[in-house]
Amino acid sequence: MTWLAASTAVSTSIALIPVVLGVTAMLLIALAVNNIPKSRRYPEFWL
Repeated sequence: MTWLAASTAVSTSIALIPVVLGVTAMLLIALAVNNIPKSRRYPEFWL
């Protein structure tokens, strides 16, 4: 593996890991907040 390929793989994971963690955290918070009232359930339909 060349230095360029190694640095590209590292820089991609450095950018990707925080994005995935942020999206997961926002989804879990949204599901928790939207399901607090007993009168509604979110989401009504999953893909």
